[in-house]
Amino acid sequence: MKMARFNPIQCLACVLLWSLKVSGDSSTEDHRCHKVQREFIHKRIGSSALVPNNPIHDPSVSICFNGAKETGRKSCCTSQSEQKYVIASEKYLKTSIRTKNAYLKKLLLDHISQYEERIANLVQMSENSTIRILTDIYNIPRVEHQAIVQEFYGEIRQYLKHKKHMTLRGGVAVFFDKIFPAVYKNTLNDGTVTVLSQEHHNCLRHKRQEISPSPFGVLPSTISYKLSKALNVAKSYVEVLSLIVEAINTTDHLTINGKCKDQMTHLQYCSHCESYVEAKPCRGFCLNVMRGCLAQLSTLTPEWEGLIRRGVRLEGGMSQTNDIEKILNGVDRNIDAAVMHALESEDLYDRNMKALCNFQVTVSTKLANTTSSHHKERGHHHQAPLNRRSIGGDLYDQVLEVMKELLTSLRMFDTMSDVICDQELYYNQNMESDQCWNGTTIGRYTPLVEGLSAYVRAVNVDMDPKINTLKEKLSQMKINLLTRYSEQEELMFSDSEDPHAMFQGSGDTLRGHHSFTTDDEDLDGSGSGHYSIGGDEGSGGGDPDKPHEPVITRHPPNVDDGNREVNPQDRDGNTGAASHFTVSMAAMFISVVVAIFV
Repeated sequence: MKMARFNPIQCLACVLLWSLKVSGDSSTEDHRCHKVQREFIHKRIGSSALVPNNPIHDPSVSICFNGAKETGRKSCCTSQSEQKYVIASEKYLKTSIRTKNAYLKKLLLDHISQYEERIANLVQMSENSTIRILTDIYNIPRVEHQAIVQEFYGEIRQYLKHKKHMTLRGGVAVFFDKIFPAVYKNTLNDGTVTVLSQEHHNCLRHKRQEISPSPFGVLPSTISYKLSKALNVAKSYVEVLSLIVEAINTTDHLTINGKCKDQMTHLQYCSHCESYVEAKPCRGFCLNVMRGCLAQLSTLTPEWEGLIRRGVRLEGGMSQTNDIEKILNGVDRNIDAAVMHALESEDLYDRNMKALCNFQVTVSTKLANTTSSHHKERGHHHQAPLNRRSIGGDLYDQVLEVMKELLTSLRMFDTMSDVICDQELYYNQNMESDQCWNGTTIGRYTPLVEGLSAYVRAVNVDMDPKINTLKEKLSQMKINLLTRYSEQEELMFSDSEDPHAMFQGSGDTLRGHHSFTTDDEDLDGSGSGHYSIGGDEGSGGGDPDKPHEPVITRHPPNVDDGNREVNPQDRDGNTGAASHFTVSMAAMFISVVVAIFV
């Protein structure tokens, strides 16, 4: 068999042709758009079929470059892939905003839920305790008072749900009107001498507020006043937090205008047109784009900051005399004190009551003495007042933590653009780097990086209508808080240059000596009452962890705020009245002397 002759020239030609093919394939691979196609799939931008295999010229490309003018420019971008980049850029910006808001939003939503649940539990606990006191201590049959107690606490629940801010004066007065016949029948009258008729029952109920002196003293007024104030502060607190959550939700769903979409696309994805898939955008480029896109959020800062400051001052009010937890924990004991007052002062109003209701009853002192002894025996065995934590009362501590977190977010809309661009994973952090995407190629970003204020001041800022609506809501809430409270309470809501001072524990929230006049709607009875709140002027002493408790002169007797026992020596109020009278006479005498000699 004749073998073919080896031809070295042919062999060399084959090797040369093969090497040229490999070299050509490698060169083509470098310029093909395979990397862009993979990135398209990896980031779920769209179908890889929208990206050409090789660079082409598409005259419809208009965002990354002007395809209609640059007729000879080939790239891995088409008008279809470019539109997918626009959608992906908008999604990226919204996701970035939501990510930055997520922690604060969840914190507030969880806290609002826990806060409302805790208050609901406190109301239920107080209701159960009141029923037990009337049943076990004062021997009032449950059937005669349970519905009345449930109706009263039901009104408190409705009060918390109602958006309108008002007082509980009417509800408290009705409760004591309805409970008085049962108290008189079972506590003041032994029930064996005279059985009260329905007419007598109705008379005691309808004439209770006309009896002089009032059987329950000033305690109904005190309960109404303190409970209304505390509940109003609690409602305002929830309103403020809910509006803050609404503000966050509004920014989460910010409308991105067309100009911003184009700039975001240029920042995030136009590098793909040149196959620069791995290149990170320059930090300066990112700052200019993000600050321009988010400038409308920065316009919220004054209203946002003002609302948070007022939330902090609400916290200050809650730590003072309007602590909802302390007040609710004391309602049952104040009702207890009111019934005890009716028992001890019966001789003072008995004659007037009989005259009003036109009936005579022979009151047995046996039951009164027995009940009084039983009440005193209960007092001897009463446990020490429970502090917040021992009754699960960490509500204020939670409020404090939320307020501290909110204070860190005062400038969150001003800093959001910088926070997004601070992500080293996505953006080149070296402002002098020449190895980043500058919007045109891989190189240094040379344009001036504008400060945020320049974008905010721009007259052509395209505002989302939802942002303008939100600003109005924030401003209106500020006005509502300022007008909702008395002059004394406005001290808590006045602007402060350093809201962090609220957490220094100095007790100076109500520093000095301030007075305010209570309205007739707040206090049961005729005429306005003048109360005086005093404290150590600027002393800042005492336990820094203990909220400052202002001293209220002319404080009604037997008032229990839930954390202290009622001092039996205070029930007659003679000592305090004499002291107040002495001080008043001394002041009057000094005024007369000064007038004479001056």
